[in-house]
Amino acid sequence: IDMCGNVWEWCLTEIWVLGDARVVRGGSWNDDQRYARAAYRYYGNPNYRSSDLGLRLVCASPII
Repeated sequence: IDMCGNVWEWCLTEIWVLGDARVVRGGSWNDDQRYARAAYRYYGNPNYRSSDLGLRLVCASPII
């Protein structure tokens, strides 16, 4: 599964010391290659929009 390198993915984890910040992970096409891995974490404000921020939707069992 392609888990990194497309966009930074928002996580539910909040960072209280930074106010409204949330964890983002995975790096993006716009960053250095060392950030393009699923384990890499950073932070961002959920009110901020950018072409390299996104989210992943998961369906546990598809409806057929």
